[in-house]
Amino acid sequence: MIAINADEIIFDIHYIQTKGPFPVKDRDSVFEQYTVIDKDGKHALVTLIALPDYIPEYSEMVRIRKGSGFWDLEEDSEGNVHVIYQFQPDPAGEIPSWLANSFVETHPYKTLNNLKRRLAK
Repeated sequence: MIAINADEIIFDIHYIQTKGPFPVKDRDSVFEQYTVIDKDGKHALVTLIALPDYIPEYSEMVRIRKGSGFWDLEEDSEGNVHVIYQFQPDPAGEIPSWLANSFVETHPYKTLNNLKRRLAK
């Protein structure tokens, strides 16, 4: 368990749609996000938990009903940011093994690259 002496807590709800390559159906999901930031602004913990029943499901999509994860971001004394990213979704429905394996191999790298680009702005 990660503990932070919180100065700021932010709560958000996110709706996400993910396009699937043929023949996989598109997915959608709803996640609650809690962001806790320490008093110095050098440590943040972002926690994600699926809220599958928050909004009605769309018949043309498969709802991701299970998923959770977190981001742990901490700046060191030299100004470098250390990131721990962990996420466990259950994509639901039929997913070919080649696609699931591709996601596991590429998603963390793409996610961290997107974070790096956004932080550079």
